[in-house]
Amino acid sequence: MLKVQRSSYSAFEKLEILQYVKLHGLRVAARHFTIDHSMISYWKKKEKLKSARGNNQHVGAEKKAYYHKIETYLKTWLLEFQKDGIAITAKMVKFYMKELLIKQFANTYPNGKIF
Repeated sequence: MLKVQRSSYSAFEKLEILQYVKLHGLRVAARHFTIDHSMISYWKKKEKLKSARGNNQHVGAEKKAYYHKIETYLKTWLLEFQKDGIAITAKMVKFYMKELLIKQFANTYPNGKIF
């Protein structure tokens, strides 16, 4: 079985390809850029692609913070360690987040859990 070479395209590149589609048609563009036509059709349906900046490849994939009030505390904590040149692991962030939920934000998030 042949292995397919997978490619990723920035939002800018996708928009350029969509411009080419408008001028020459979907099938012609698909052959020209060696991309499956269904992928280009999928990009056409994505309205968020037009508002993308630069090389952003995952348009609209970002999640909103569940604990948005804690986010500023966590960010300053991380920046302090970064300024001192200390590496932070995901476990450390999770532990500090739990600590914040228990000590400072127990009333704001009474059933606060870390996923």
